[in-house]
Amino acid sequence: MGLAILPLVFLFFWQALDKWKHFWIVLAVTFSSFLFLSDYVTSISFLIGALVILISLGWDKLGRALILLVLVFLLVSFWYTPSYIQNILFSPSLAGKPLKDILTGLIRFFIVLLPSLLAVLALKKRRVEVSFCILWLFLFLFLTLLYFLTDPDFLAEYSRFFPEIDVGIALAFGFLGVVAIGSKFYRKTLLVGGLIVLVAVAFFARLIFGLPIVHVPLKVEPEITDQLENISKGQRVYLSGSTAFWFNFFAPDIPQVRGGVDQAAINPFWAHASYQIREGESLQLSEDWLRALRVGFVVVHDKDSNEYYHDFKYPEKFTKFDQVFGNNGGDRIYRVQGSELARIVKKDGLEGLKKPKDGSDSENLGRYISWLDYDQQRLPQVSWISPSQIAVKASDLKEGEGISLGVTWDPGWDAQCKMQNAKCKIRILKDPIGNIFVDPATAGDLEIILRHGSRIDNWFGYVLSLGAFLALIFFPKLEPKLKKLTPESLRKEFEEEE
Repeated sequence: MGLAILPLVFLFFWQALDKWKHFWIVLAVTFSSFLFLSDYVTSISFLIGALVILISLGWDKLGRALILLVLVFLLVSFWYTPSYIQNILFSPSLAGKPLKDILTGLIRFFIVLLPSLLAVLALKKRRVEVSFCILWLFLFLFLTLLYFLTDPDFLAEYSRFFPEIDVGIALAFGFLGVVAIGSKFYRKTLLVGGLIVLVAVAFFARLIFGLPIVHVPLKVEPEITDQLENISKGQRVYLSGSTAFWFNFFAPDIPQVRGGVDQAAINPFWAHASYQIREGESLQLSEDWLRALRVGFVVVHDKDSNEYYHDFKYPEKFTKFDQVFGNNGGDRIYRVQGSELARIVKKDGLEGLKKPKDGSDSENLGRYISWLDYDQQRLPQVSWISPSQIAVKASDLKEGEGISLGVTWDPGWDAQCKMQNAKCKIRILKDPIGNIFVDPATAGDLEIILRHGSRIDNWFGYVLSLGAFLALIFFPKLEPKLKKLTPESLRKEFEEEE
């Protein structure tokens, strides 16, 4: 959906910057906001395209672009709350690195490339179509190459901008067609030659990196889903590749570690754990991380699998686990023992635990697993009432005992409990892995209901979105005040004072 409306969003954004009419501003902000809400990945392409449009039209439109983008970000604040944005910035976006680190590296690289970009722009002669085409292809080729060099084996990463490269090639062929028709303006040998070279580079890059992914009929995904629906019994599962995405569609009620995309993973150690599980050679580290994340079943694909992405570098290490499903196509499902979602643990043991330094910190991770193994007989009962409500029951809790729950801690979690013949004062704490620790404070039978409600930043986001909506409606009245805050207005005031 995001790719389908992306050209329309660019058209509205272009017209809004160029004409600066209320009608175009409303269309640009509304459709851009819808794009951010519908597709996170395509939103990155929009921001790059917005930069290309700004450079093509001229930096004198910078103030207008900033106003439009601020309105867009404020309008979607009800969804992109501060905590959600923090999760996106710090979650693994590329080869286990958080997005903030990648953006910092991109900025440094663009500074180095700035002289070359300015040289390319010098050829445009105020023809925004030409500069848009050149910059569009240049930037997306650069990003694809960057992703490829970071991790050549991770096709899902460096193929994400293939459609944008295809769009750039189509635009370039259109301009070359104009040359063939005989437009006098485009008869510039250097410009035409440079465009042909850029198209050739883009075309051969697509051949080298791979042709568009053909969406073959799903076979592995439904088969794996059917098996897990029969055997998982509410336990968490670990999947990788396209199966992780389709599993959200076929079986949304069965929990998995990260969700359909990397940015959905909220556990702070998901990236470290996944690296050891998928690419690490140590079975012990893989098992400990699976247990720490309370994964009951792990789905492994080897090189013979029909799964498009073969993420597991050492799939044979899992053969020591209990295999519960296997086919002739290289797909296996293994059971992970001792990965119950809730465990009774010692409260004083929590104080001696330390956060693992990284995914290979076997010492601190091993201590955490030993803490979970305090009592393997009395297992609390866990049931999901709804995606935001969890019921936990534990019998005969002794003094100094608590419950470790394999759910990522968040300030939005609140607890209510019923305890026989005692007053219940429950605390919800965070353990070193980022999971919930329930401290009941008293002994006896415990029945807990955890509820996740709106946080302060959720309400803050609602207020910002409402304010942006009103500002968009009454924009003609606010525009004179906003103009005073734009870079070009501030520059003019500074020049007048001088």
